[in-house]
Amino acid sequence: MSGNESSADFSDYTKGVEFGLLAYVRSDGTPIQRRLGSFATRSRDIVFSTRSDASKVGELQRHSRASFLFEPEGQKLNDWRSALFLGTTTIVENETDLANAVQALSARNPRFKARVERDGLANVRIFSLRPESVEIVDYSKGVGHSEKISFAKNEEV
Repeated sequence: MSGNESSADFSDYTKGVEFGLLAYVRSDGTPIQRRLGSFATRSRDIVFSTRSDASKVGELQRHSRASFLFEPEGQKLNDWRSALFLGTTTIVENETDLANAVQALSARNPRFKARVERDGLANVRIFSLRPESVEIVDYSKGVGHSEKISFAKNEEV
């Protein structure tokens, strides 16, 4: 399945998810998972913020491969849904992209919006995860139903 066939559904998988799970590998090879509440989707990309002094900033700059899991809490097994985005992260630095990311994060997360209005972006780094694939589990389509969506390297949705 191509990304274009299911891209409209991605926002459905992320709605109602309070915390996403970012996974990456530390420089010593240890796999790490971090729950993040400050994230938003933009097309197929995921933007997320973190403190500029957080260890994940340096780790993701050294090894940019990561995944981001959306899985609403409190689901019943027969309706279980999750979406795992696998791809590459970059720090958002372009002024236009940064403004768009701040707007998306602020619209989704009032705490982020208040923090930026109060302190600006001096102590914040915003990352974008550009997925190469998305693995979707959707038991509402039958127990065990899963699908993988792969994207061409520069495919837009």
